[in-house]
Amino acid sequence: MNKIFCIVLVFIAGCSTPKKSVDTLHDYPVIDPSKCPIPLERYDEEFLKASAKSLNMRYVDYLHALTNGKISELRKNEGLFFQAYDPNWANEPSINPIFSTKKEAQDYASRNNMATDRSSNTIGHSYIVREVDYRYEVRIVNPSTNEVLYTTRDFNDAYEYVVEYSSAHADLVIYDLKTGEIFEETP
Repeated sequence: MNKIFCIVLVFIAGCSTPKKSVDTLHDYPVIDPSKCPIPLERYDEEFLKASAKSLNMRYVDYLHALTNGKISELRKNEGLFFQAYDPNWANEPSINPIFSTKKEAQDYASRNNMATDRSSNTIGHSYIVREVDYRYEVRIVNPSTNEVLYTTRDFNDAYEYVVEYSSAHADLVIYDLKTGEIFEETP
């Protein structure tokens, strides 16, 4: 009888041990506010969204990178795009797109490189992948000229260039090398 009483007592005592409560959902650890990348009093959602856009990232991906301390790595490549560039078609921006990653540019180049057969007058694309620090090209495009006048990362900067020189040139065009959009409106 003594053995049964001891076993029951141990069993009851083991079941009544209080469980440590956790104040977080699904028992995730609480982040120490001193280690938070952005203190709540300085949290500015618009600024964070603009920062994400400047790095060409989705907002949620930017927040994850910020929390995991990866922003400095991303900033090393900030301002760089990778262009699938065909020097034989340098005056045609729609044939020379840019990409956020080198792999995207390499994939595009390998899909679109074509064999060159000079004997049958068939000359295809010969893409190389290069780094560029601009997204927009301002070109003067008319029947006798198609050349780059200005390059920039920012659309507003390209637009200001067009506004400044539109009195001298009615044929300025802004090309977005990332999306392929063409802006022909001269102010």
